[in-house]
Amino acid sequence: APFQKQPGDGSTHHCTLDAVDIGACPKFQNDCGKDCASITEEGIGHIPPFVALAAVKNAYNSCTPDICSEWFDYETSGCNIQLPKLDELVIKYFGDGDTVKFQPPILIDGKPSSTYYRLEYLGESPACDDGNCRGPHYCSKEVADEGVIWGDFCPYVLTGENSGQYRHPHLALAALELWIANQCMPDMCAPQWLDTPNGQGYGADSTKSTAIVWAEMDDNDDPMAQPMVPYKWPNSESGIYPGHTMLYGDSASKEAPAPYVIEFVDVNPNIPDTPDTTTADAPAADEPKEDEEPAFDAPATASEPSSAWLMPNTIAVVLAGLACILIM
Repeated sequence: APFQKQPGDGSTHHCTLDAVDIGACPKFQNDCGKDCASITEEGIGHIPPFVALAAVKNAYNSCTPDICSEWFDYETSGCNIQLPKLDELVIKYFGDGDTVKFQPPILIDGKPSSTYYRLEYLGESPACDDGNCRGPHYCSKEVADEGVIWGDFCPYVLTGENSGQYRHPHLALAALELWIANQCMPDMCAPQWLDTPNGQGYGADSTKSTAIVWAEMDDNDDPMAQPMVPYKWPNSESGIYPGHTMLYGDSASKEAPAPYVIEFVDVNPNIPDTPDTTTADAPAADEPKEDEEPAFDAPATASEPSSAWLMPNTIAVVLAGLACILIM
């Protein structure tokens, strides 16, 4: 979504200015049921990064010839896989007619799903036994019972043996992409992300960062805090969490790296009531699905309407790099 001071600014959810429940706001072309995105002339609707990660990994491990010449064009895409090629890979492995369908990145019946990503740590017991967790975000029961608090405001897995080990799949996607780019173009694509074109200026200016405006927390100085109940957004900007002043200054909108298309999004899409839209070759899972967070989204201009929006491109989870398993 664009950065125009709306709830969920810069996230995958496109909210109106008066929205309360960010998680209930629509995503780009997610109108074909659970774990599904539509394909239109504008590309693939929003898909989680673990889908693109699985597609790139599968394609690379298939020993596809001419990866360097087919996947990369430094003049147009720098150290990133060209978006049309990335779309092609996603459709190859997850396309189903005019949709992309995928499984959650978990074990299904004890076996890895087609998008399995081990570092998710979704809904682990006993921390999530009350149905209080939202993907990899561990909300307290009080927060979950509030009913309108976006799970992304809750901390990642912070209890048990996997505490602190969660890694967002968009980082793995960025690492894999960059690893391949470095193999193909070592003189132009450094092995460390901060040394690549994508990493230049990262974190230098909060008004151009991809951070989003946070909710008020029960302790604004604690990085493991829970959202305050009753829910309050935006926050009071009294602690470590980003707010309107830090991210926007005196502006009504802000810039962020990477171009993307912006559309008006129907906040009440006609989503078909399909009991199971996971891929046909494996059973659907009832476990919570990975939430999708913003990656490198670019801003809307001040002249664009600040209503419900949607991220255009497909893998507009803009990549910054990726990593892969080399088969010798």
